[in-house]
Formats: sequence, C-alpha cells, structure tokens
Amino acid sequence: MEILKAAKEDLSKILELQKIAYISEAELHNDYNIQPLTQTIEELEKEYENCIMLKLVDNNEIVGSIRAYEKDNRVYVGKLIVHPDFQNKRYGTRLLNEIETYFDCKTFELFTSSISEKNLYLYKKNGYKEIKQEKGLGNIVFVFLEKKKDISLIPLTDEDIDIFKKWLNKEYIYKWFCPDGETEKDAWLDEVKNRNNKYTHYKHFIVTYNDIKIGYCIFFDCHYEQEYSQEFYDTTFEENYAYEIGFCIGEEEYLNKGIGKIIIKKLEEEIIKIGGKLILADPSEKNTASIKALLNNGFKKCKDNDYRKEL
Repeated sequence: MEILKAAKEDLSKILELQKIAYISEAELHNDYNIQPLTQTIEELEKEYENCIMLKLVDNNEIVGSIRAYEKDNRVYVGKLIVHPDFQNKRYGTRLLNEIETYFDCKTFELFTSSISEKNLYLYKKNGYKEIKQEKGLGNIVFVFLEKKKDISLIPLTDEDIDIFKKWLNKEYIYKWFCPDGETEKDAWLDEVKNRNNKYTHYKHFIVTYNDIKIGYCIFFDCHYEQEYSQEFYDTTFEENYAYEIGFCIGEEEYLNKGIGKIIIKKLEEEIIKIGGKLILADPSEKNTASIKALLNNGFKKCKDNDYRKEL
C-alpha cells in the first residue's frame, strides 16, 4: 500500500471513488445532492490545478485519496476518502498525516457534518480540535476543526542530554543508533557532551512539536570524518560540501505521523543555509521507515546504506 501524489490521469478514478465513499454521508443526511456526489470531472480538474492531491494505491488500484491547498498561511484539507472495503484500517490516518508533510504551514483546517461521528472521531484522534460550527443547506450543520503543527529544530543543550539518553535506551531507537551495543551508545553520548569542543563539526538538535520535545536529529560535515566517509561512501569530501544526517523520534505517540519526512526537510534547509551541496544518509536496509522518508524527500539510493540528495 503506497501513498503517492495523484496525476491528472488519476482524476476520473478518484472521482469515481469519491462518489462511492460519500454514499454513506448522503444516506446519513438523506440528501444525494451533496457536492461530493455532484462534482463533475471538469470541476475536479480545475480543483486539481490549485491543490496537492494524494492517492492511496493498492495493487495499482486507487483505494483512497485526500487533497489540500494553502491560503493565507493556513492549509485547508478536504475530501479524505477511503474505499469502504479498506476503511477502519488506519488508512484515513495515514492519508491525513501524509498530506500535512507537503506544507510548511503550521495550521490545518477541515470540516465535516456534525452528525458524521466516525469522521469527527478520526479527526479529533489525529489532533484536530473544533473551532466553530456553521449551518449549511437544509438541516446540515458543519463542524470546523483545526490542528496546530509547529515542528522545530532547537539546538541541543546540556539539559537535553538526559532525555537523549532516555531515547537512546528505547529498543526501537537503540537497534538503529547502537547496532554495536553499549560502546556505540557511549560514543553518541560523548559526541553530544563534547559538541562544543572536539566535535564542533557535529550539529545536534532537539525536535519539538508544539514546544514538546519529541525527538533528536543531527548533521555533520563529512570532510572532518574522512575515514568514515571512505568506508561508507567510498570517497572523501571537501569542506562544506557533503553533510550526513540522522534522526530519531523518541516519543512513541509521534511515530507514523509523517514527522520524519518533515525533520529531513528541515535538516535540508539548515544545510542549504550554510552552503552544503550534498546530503548523505546511511540507514540500515531494514529500517524501512527511515528509507521511505528519505526517498519521499528526493534522496536516491546509490547502494545499500548509501542514500544521497544533491542540493
């Protein structure tokens, strides 16, 4: 199951799916003239030109979709649809999380009917909060919800070392960051403790989500790690040319929400600021979540454990 950007040639299939998915809403309101059921292909094509539209694909069949556009520093999300055969399997959550990664904006808004209990449950479960209600045609009342999503990279300080150590000890992080065991964990801790003297070419950050500390990330100039670069990337690099990145999400409730993709994008922005030309990453081939986030950010695989993006 993949989530991809929709192409124009997908629109007829998406419209067909939309009309299947919204039958339940029409039945709920006893109104079969709601806009999702009456929208034409021409209207959808026009909408497509001004939004990001994603598709959920299973065996080359489109089984879900979502769309969103940004206006006045606010992202408006709409038409979250999943084929009835694939509902109640978290695909709606996956589509919501994925569409949010396409925007740098911090506020997302959507709406649904006040009696669409399943929709309201899904949106609130994913961090959306009601902000207002408005009366629509007939007896329909729309509930508008918004979500604040401010993800920032804050330079790591001494007071963050304990939480970083706590995260390193978590099994799902330890196995990727410390494949060689306690010696490697000690090396990580030595790097963060001595980041202002012998490891100044390493830049460490704490990832915050709405001011809550949820993870860690790093980049470093590969010029100062020539033996390492030769071993893992089969070459060495000039100063301020190539930077390796890494990250982890330390708080489990923030996993599988597309945040890794946003962290990579923000690390890229930091490297561009200082004039870097190439970004490297060396994930384990078993770390499929990290590899997916890298590929979704435009990285190319050169060989196992060697992913690169030219800037």
